[in-house]
Amino acid sequence: MKASKGLVLTVLTGVAVAGVVLLAVACSSGKTDKKAETTAATQAVQETEATIEGTEALEYVTDENWEAMVHTYRIIVDNYEKAKGLVTSGQADPSNIVQRANEIVEFGKICERDNLLNQKAEEVLADMIDTADGMLKLIKAGGREIVETPVANETSQDGQESLESQEDQDGAETAGEEADDSGTVEADSAENTNG
Repeated sequence: MKASKGLVLTVLTGVAVAGVVLLAVACSSGKTDKKAETTAATQAVQETEATIEGTEALEYVTDENWEAMVHTYRIIVDNYEKAKGLVTSGQADPSNIVQRANEIVEFGKICERDNLLNQKAEEVLADMIDTADGMLKLIKAGGREIVETPVANETSQDGQESLESQEDQDGAETAGEEADDSGTVEADSAENTNG
């Protein structure tokens, strides 16, 4: 019996030691997991900071690109009805250039300079130029005259709200210049008749 008590005591001691070892392993693995989580979180923050530092500052539309967009928009608006009329009367438009021109006209109503990134402006400008070229070819193929759109004389620095409002302002300036010119011609002819 004494032998069995010793055996039981040895087994119980072994179980207790095994329990302590398991508990120690569990605690240390918990610390390792927390340490791994902390390391992973720190690494993620560092990667995010590196990405933010590596990101270039947002570049908004340049004056040059904006002026080109406004001018091309005016060409499309000035010639849109003529191109649309040709297609409505039966002229073929296999590339749907009139549809695309209509989309650009609508885009111009909401396109705000202050929110337009330069990369997007360059993409839109390329599309506008292709559309304007296609539309002018369509008009010429239909035997009609295209409307010539003069380039604006000065750069607008006042941050026009949209392509359409810039186009409207440029049109008003042109109309004012034409009125001034006609007044000058009338004054000149009055002087010639009196003299």
